Amino acid sequence: MGQPDAKARLASVFEVMALPSLIISILLTAMMMSVIVPLPAFTTDLESFSPDSESERAMQRVDSKITPTGHRVYIHVSAGPGENILDISRLSGLLNDMESLESILPDNSITSHINAADAIQRSIDERDNESRSISDFSDWGEILDSILTEEEDCIEASSDERVLATATFAASAMLHTDFEFEQVCEWLDDGSGDPTPLASSTLWVIELNGDLDRDEREEVAQGIRSFLRDSGSEGLDYGVISDDLISSDINDKTLDEMIWLFVISIAVVVAVLALAFRSAIMVAAPLLSLSAALIWTYGTITLLGMKFSILEVAVAPVVLGLGIDYSIHLQRGYEKARSSSKSAAEAWVQSFDSIRVALMLAVVTTVFAFMSNSFSPLPPLRTFGATLALGVVSAFIASTITVGAVHVVAERGIGNGKSAALQFDRLASVTTEFQRKNAVWVMLGVAAVTTASVSIAVMELDTSFELTDFLSEDEMEVMEVRQDIYESYDAAAWKSVDIIIEPLEGEDHISGESDLLRALDFLDTRIAGIPEVVNPTSTSSDRPSYDGLYPILRDAVDGDKSFGETYHLAIYDGELGISDGFSEGDLASSISSLLSNQSVGDPLRGETWSERISGHVALTDDNSGILYLKMSVDV
Repeated sequence: MGQPDAKARLASVFEVMALPSLIISILLTAMMMSVIVPLPAFTTDLESFSPDSESERAMQRVDSKITPTGHRVYIHVSAGPGENILDISRLSGLLNDMESLESILPDNSITSHINAADAIQRSIDERDNESRSISDFSDWGEILDSILTEEEDCIEASSDERVLATATFAASAMLHTDFEFEQVCEWLDDGSGDPTPLASSTLWVIELNGDLDRDEREEVAQGIRSFLRDSGSEGLDYGVISDDLISSDINDKTLDEMIWLFVISIAVVVAVLALAFRSAIMVAAPLLSLSAALIWTYGTITLLGMKFSILEVAVAPVVLGLGIDYSIHLQRGYEKARSSSKSAAEAWVQSFDSIRVALMLAVVTTVFAFMSNSFSPLPPLRTFGATLALGVVSAFIASTITVGAVHVVAERGIGNGKSAALQFDRLASVTTEFQRKNAVWVMLGVAAVTTASVSIAVMELDTSFELTDFLSEDEMEVMEVRQDIYESYDAAAWKSVDIIIEPLEGEDHISGESDLLRALDFLDTRIAGIPEVVNPTSTSSDRPSYDGLYPILRDAVDGDKSFGETYHLAIYDGELGISDGFSEGDLASSISSLLSNQSVGDPLRGETWSERISGHVALTDDNSGILYLKMSVDV
């Protein structure tokens, strides 16, 4: 394009196409605006940051046979400073709120509650002959009389491993660290004093149906928070938190922050352009064009069906920052060329010609740098790289074509307005002279800073994160609830880690039941030794908080010796093992038996044996073998 004739022909074409180019830009912007309004949701689901892996595919196979593990909603329940959450009236209010909540939420959206009032009411239902509710009792003495016999006391309860493990879990994960129960034991021993246990707060955990998708989970969680905030029982304070609520609050905050980021970026662009050119058209042309480039970018990504993550918030300032550089260079050249050119189109072509190589190399290298994210195993990072690359290309097109078209069309209407552009001749001369005389030292300094930065980054850079890292601890309600939970409970807001077991490749079921049981016993011991696992400490044998085939069978044998005798299973020093007469198929038969058992199998959640075992075991179609196992470990 260095030949005069070529530049003249291009200037002539640009002169003719300036108005059509501007109209096309406006129509494209309007179309893309219709695509992104209302603004798209920015997904903050951590699962979207997980790379595709064999374990993910294995989990999908297991989930097709076993109900997926549900997400949890954590509710911090308190009654005010100095008040006892375990008072009869407050427990009654907590139970009423739980029952009311069930009635307003969609059917089958909740699988279970881990709730102190619900657990107490379940004990009353099982043992009280008068079928009373918590509200029918005047004090804890009456409740204890209705559910305990004269022979039962704390010493006898401590000898039952299952009861003790459940109680210890409740004390560490559901009741405030200031929980006191010694007065209950004293009352059971000699009937003296007030047996009311004391605690400042309790944690109520709602386990959602694992089949709910992210939007459905968020809707249910929002419904729980709204109901308890607006219609909860008097005297009870509820703080609600879940991953879905955190994601929702981040998304709401992200949209607000994105608007502010855009406004601030625009303000900076206006200030820089006004300072550099001191001309309304020199400010308006790049500003409007780059704003259009942003709309093109977000609109195209939306049309391609890509999901926005929180990373896409950073696209706006990056695109504006790079695009403004292109516009400033082109407009500077345009100013110089305009005084010696016959038309605005010729001046714009001459400006582009003078920096085209450097400009296009900058664009190409930047695009390829951002597109390198396409090799990332993380889907959101791939989308982020593609969005940035598209944004740079859009900014380049807007800066070279749209901004130039605006100048050409504007000159036809308002003429060539002259302005006293800001000059930095003296500063440029001083900088150039310093660079010429100290080039070696400058390069050594840059190399030293770069090396030091890389060394620090390698040693100190932390690439791990969680959703709450995106929230302000001072401004967000969920962060206050999170802090209250962490400060109030020994095992705060525990989550589940799933371990799955499937047949060897080429086999249709898990064979070797006796070996499997021994392996599960070994795994049980190993899980108990992991510090992060919720692990009751007051039992004589390790009983970590997790659910799966091994703890379910151990509880079943522990609670019903005839069950163990039927399927040749027994408890040895608190651990589950096989007894004389065990043969292949006994384990599958015991599972089949539990799948049809509708009695209560989990005293905390109120789940039946059938519900409990079906969430962790899948049998073959003929029920003769074990197809899949899943263990959910609380950490």
